[in-house]
Amino acid sequence: MKRYEIFKRLAGTWKFQRTLTNRSSGEFLGSVKGLASITHLQPEVLHYQEKGELVNQLGQKLQIHREYLYSYDAKQDEIRKHFSENGKNVGLFYLLAFQNLVLEKDEAAIIIAKGDHLCGKDFYKAYYHFKLANSETDFTTFTLTYETTGPNKDYISETVFNSHQRVN
Repeated sequence: MKRYEIFKRLAGTWKFQRTLTNRSSGEFLGSVKGLASITHLQPEVLHYQEKGELVNQLGQKLQIHREYLYSYDAKQDEIRKHFSENGKNVGLFYLLAFQNLVLEKDEAAIIIAKGDHLCGKDFYKAYYHFKLANSETDFTTFTLTYETTGPNKDYISETVFNSHQRVN
């Protein structure tokens, strides 16, 4: 499986739902619903932009937005995630390390990618799960989970993305 196939299938609009929980206690911290738009800035650079509404554990609502860049390196067959401000790369977040997993019960393949990032003393572990549909690289849903630990943070963020409008 060439990683570029996964990379190019990220382009499009995705509905997402995120749940935030305290990693140690399991306490609900909040949830987010919104839309993520992933567009090509260049053939091998994707601009990720999300907008949504956060509802915290007290029921308070806040509008949120964030952006990242995904880049593909053809020579290394690698995908990287970058911090972004106004569509500009402002630093590497992490490199995605891929592995395949086939579930035996329904023969559906899941491609797993992982990434790590140290921010000061806080450590982010990212886990992507791409559930494949009818081919080796096509997917209509994926999950991104962050486990964040350190002296300042201790939470799990799980986001489920469902295809809203695909760009081929």
